Amino acid sequence: MIEYADIRDVHLEISTFCNAECPLCPRNFRGYPYNDGYPELNFTLDHAHKIFDIKFIKQLKRIRINGNYGDIVMNPQAVEIVRYFRTHNETLAIDI
Repeated sequence: MIEYADIRDVHLEISTFCNAECPLCPRNFRGYPYNDGYPELNFTLDHAHKIFDIKFIKQLKRIRINGNYGDIVMNPQAVEIVRYFRTHNETLAIDI
């Protein structure tokens, strides 16, 4: 069983907004805007503060901010979120 103190790597999606219009995405139907109930939202800096306490950030080796559900640049607080992680762990590998 994995313990909280053993976690070193995190995968984080910070936006479900996207401009790509990929053909198989539930936000798109044959190139036309369409949303079949797909929630569009952004992970906020406030969420980061509530979910990732400083002690936890310090134990991390890597955080992957991925775009499986949306595009990081669609989140207006993306830079501030990355800065929050970097401020509390200068050696943290941040993959975007």
